[in-house]
Amino acid sequence: MGDLFKILAIDGGGIRGIIPALVLAEIESRTGRSVQSLFDLIAGTSTGGILALGLTCPDKSGGPKFSAVDLANLYINSGSKIFAKRRFSRLRSFFSSKYQPDALKKILFHYFGQTMISQSLTDILITCYSLNRRGIKNLSSRDAKNNNFDDISMVSAALATSAAPTYFPPAQIEGFHFDHYQSFVDGGIFANNPSALALAEASRRGISLDRVLLVSIGTGKSGHEIFPIEKKGWGLLQWIQKDPWAVHPPDTPPILEVIFDASSELADIVSSNLLSSTGQPQRYYRIQEILPVNRVSMDDTSAEYMAYLQNHANTTIRVSSRNIGQICRQL
Repeated sequence: MGDLFKILAIDGGGIRGIIPALVLAEIESRTGRSVQSLFDLIAGTSTGGILALGLTCPDKSGGPKFSAVDLANLYINSGSKIFAKRRFSRLRSFFSSKYQPDALKKILFHYFGQTMISQSLTDILITCYSLNRRGIKNLSSRDAKNNNFDDISMVSAALATSAAPTYFPPAQIEGFHFDHYQSFVDGGIFANNPSALALAEASRRGISLDRVLLVSIGTGKSGHEIFPIEKKGWGLLQWIQKDPWAVHPPDTPPILEVIFDASSELADIVSSNLLSSTGQPQRYYRIQEILPVNRVSMDDTSAEYMAYLQNHANTTIRVSSRNIGQICRQL
């Protein structure tokens, strides 16, 4: 197993990033090693991208600056600041993002400082989408190390990958080999689960897929139906919000739920099929559990919900304990 190319892929999901953070803390506990030392490539989307950056950020001595537990505490201690409620009418929500990125940027700078993605301890692949170029932009530390024009700060990369439509405004990032900034939005619009892109990156490097071990960790799959009762019209308003005048409107616009869930499932199917093998050790693991109805939120930072997420992470670890054990042995 020593010649395996080992990939970790982490889904997006906002505050639910605490779930993969705690799963990874369990892997660190069982192996006695840091996550970044266990993998050859770490890919992440949105909150998963922030985790990928945090896990590979170096300290002054050249070791990992943060453990998975440290990053779980980022969500616990700073989540309410990142997702601070703004006071305006529901009507205004049609014309302004739900949150401003100022607090997130400040917290990211506290964690990452001026560190560039080229300085990551392990190769990383962070997903985002360029509105200017109308195309996918995967932020690769390997490319950044080979070409200064592709190098940006970890803070900028984190802002670019986590600018979820309706939640945050597009992230305006300077750098690359362009004269002006580019505007980026969350990579979850095309790859909420970055597993398939990580496999494509391995292939781009000339690595045969029969040498790849892929560990994919989700942030909890929604267990509720969208529009269980037929809505008249099914127009733009119904897709943006189930009921914009409700006392407790849904956390995530239905259209985003569909996009994020569909892209995650597609990546799971592709990865599972590409890495399936008969008579060989398992080389693809997907750690993901269903969240109960009304328990799916990207930005609920109440004490009750944060405690629930930690309990769900513990349940995920318990249910997946055998797979986690196999993963640790193969790593």
